[in-house]
Amino acid sequence: VGIDQEVALSFVPSLGSAQDTDILKMWILPGVLYTCETFDLSAVADTNIILYNQDQQPFSPWIGNADRAPGDPSSEVQYLSTYKGWLYVMIGPENIPTYEESPQHTYSARCTATLSTSTPTPTATFIPSSGGGTISTPVPSATPVEVSTQVPTPTPIDLSFLTPVVPTRPIIDIQPLPTSTPSSSGGQTLTVNVTLYYDANNSFTPELTEGIMDTAVALYDNATGQLVAFGYTNEAGMAQFSNIETGGAIRVDVPFLNYSQVVLASNSEILIRVAPQPLPIGIP
Repeated sequence: VGIDQEVALSFVPSLGSAQDTDILKMWILPGVLYTCETFDLSAVADTNIILYNQDQQPFSPWIGNADRAPGDPSSEVQYLSTYKGWLYVMIGPENIPTYEESPQHTYSARCTATLSTSTPTPTATFIPSSGGGTISTPVPSATPVEVSTQVPTPTPIDLSFLTPVVPTRPIIDIQPLPTSTPSSSGGQTLTVNVTLYYDANNSFTPELTEGIMDTAVALYDNATGQLVAFGYTNEAGMAQFSNIETGGAIRVDVPFLNYSQVVLASNSEILIRVAPQPLPIGIP
């Protein structure tokens, strides 16, 4: 999201998820005061904001806000940046709604920037006058500097060597489950289960006969880019990774489907649905 850009969001979870959490990613510069807020909340919405640093770890001390003021369910946080890089803004519901009521929980969000500079104290210059007195001439204040908000384009990673090239690419419907707020401790153990399935009956639920087998799944340390685990899906389309030791978030990549997701929770279930496609009427 860019500076001063307003986005309209809701707490409607993906299929198979119990809760929806929205994450905004913003490029920041040092010495700038950033303010992120939610507004235009629906009558039943209640938001909560938590900030994460470029390593996707919570700040110390913790930076977050649930209610902007007593009786106001919107949220507002401020951060005086000390580094140049990415800032992650996690927005979640204060009270998790049911799936049926979730479309009513809507809100808008934005982040603004203010250059934090010290204002010099003006000094008076005294010029002798003809009458023997003095004339006080104040020094004009400094002109503020505009903050640049240009975001660099990240360099993509080529993982085509992991799987053979296919002539056509299927339509996929990704159904990640929500991630919870990670612990502030230095290390953690993750368990990640990935299921790939071809939804032949359009039930939006993986079945044992619908698994996509022998598909490569790679896990990387999201901070360093180091490969921490690798495997292939079984006949049920499942790839299970247990007791993954990491100091932060993990990025799950499925190169065959060009799919990538960052995992923050200690236990994560990822469902990747491949939608069925009609066959052509005839072969030319």
